[in-house]
Amino acid sequence: MLFVKKWALATRQLRSPILESSLILLVGLTLVRGLIYLSIFPPFLAPDEPAHFEAIRLIGQEKKWPTHEVYLTTPMHPQMDLIFRQYRIWTLVGLYSPRENLNFTSNLFIYYYPPQVAGIAIQGDSYLMLYHATVAPIAAMLASFDLVSQIYFLRFVSVLFATTTVVVAWSTIRFVFPEQKIFALAVTSFIVFWPMHSHITASINSDALAELIASLFFLVLVLTYRKGITIFRGIVLISLLGLATFTKPTVFFLYPTLVAVLIIYIGRRLRWANIVMGTLIAILVAMTWIGSLFLFENSNGGRSLLSLFSSPLRYPNWSTYVSLDALNFYIKSLNFAVVSFGGLFGWSNIHIPWMWVRILAVVLLCVMLGVLAFIYQNLWPGGTNRDNLSRYQKDILLIFLLAILFSAIGLVAPLMVNQSPSWGIHSRYYFPVIIPIALFCFLGVRQLIPTPFHTFLLPGWLIGWILYEIAIFWVVLIPFLFS
Repeated sequence: MLFVKKWALATRQLRSPILESSLILLVGLTLVRGLIYLSIFPPFLAPDEPAHFEAIRLIGQEKKWPTHEVYLTTPMHPQMDLIFRQYRIWTLVGLYSPRENLNFTSNLFIYYYPPQVAGIAIQGDSYLMLYHATVAPIAAMLASFDLVSQIYFLRFVSVLFATTTVVVAWSTIRFVFPEQKIFALAVTSFIVFWPMHSHITASINSDALAELIASLFFLVLVLTYRKGITIFRGIVLISLLGLATFTKPTVFFLYPTLVAVLIIYIGRRLRWANIVMGTLIAILVAMTWIGSLFLFENSNGGRSLLSLFSSPLRYPNWSTYVSLDALNFYIKSLNFAVVSFGGLFGWSNIHIPWMWVRILAVVLLCVMLGVLAFIYQNLWPGGTNRDNLSRYQKDILLIFLLAILFSAIGLVAPLMVNQSPSWGIHSRYYFPVIIPIALFCFLGVRQLIPTPFHTFLLPGWLIGWILYEIAIFWVVLIPFLFS
């Protein structure tokens, strides 16, 4: 115990200057690590990266909206097949080269890429295109560059999105816990050092923009809840909701989250009983679940929103969701989710060893138990409020918790409807709730550690993430990519 007291004293003396400069350090690390990740992965060896690139190129360089007809008449980038062969992409992903194995002669992307993988070409009439339209002007400026340079430049745009998210996450948590900077550092370090996050946000895809929009929404929401609604904040919230609608279905959870905020905000001021607020939120959760099933059934998971108004509604087949086969599939999907959280790189073909998966599953289960204990003690009506949270902090944490729940519903609904591994729970799908997830993971770990040892928590948290990423690099990525 004497050692613990000395450590605590030394830590308190150093904590203030370290925490004050930590945001600058984390921003720098995000940029540096983004450059490392975007450079070690060969071009197009990221989830759906060829499809995203080709859609951006059509808009920015060909000045064409990427419809099915455009793909049928517009040749793909002349260097694309060369890059696939030069960097051994087909070999790395375990698929055959259409040029070498099928004597493929067409220069159309829609025939070259989609038959090889589970995905398809990104088409503007059946996909949300805000990210592609946003990045297209940059692609237009890069038209004279070789293809590899274009890919690396566009990857760096995603890194910039992720860097901005780090700043937004720091600011959000600082507003929620103004007296406890340790929480801001813990949350942002989770975002910075999570290997899967670094990989995805250093590639060409819409996930980084979706995450940034949702993070900005949380920041404005926290400011509004703390300082009150204004016309400007209201316009910003509605604008971010609009942007989210055209970015990716994984951000649609913001709609029920905003409804939950209104229920909690109004309920507190009108002094509703907890049973009333709980009932309204339970109804909202049920409606979100049912609505997500309908949304996926009728609009390709939300990607084709206009189809909701152009064809009769199809009703979900409720009986298939609770069968024994479905239960077995859900268990496999949960296993996939653990793998994706720990590391499922490339075209979902570079993953961590199975022993790591088992250990990680146990760790995540313990963290979840810690989160449940935290909720029971601090957020549940009648709890002991062990951490002395204010009413404002409790409400924000409750909102964050519901946001995670609504996001999870949006990820589980496709699994229930489709019963296909192609809709597995990829970690990038819940990037939009990365701030709440990071915060509750830290709170769950903190709950499991006895109070006298909380001084060791932040250093242990940081060292743990750094060591895990070192292991990812030298055990998983480097051997696979450069063997």
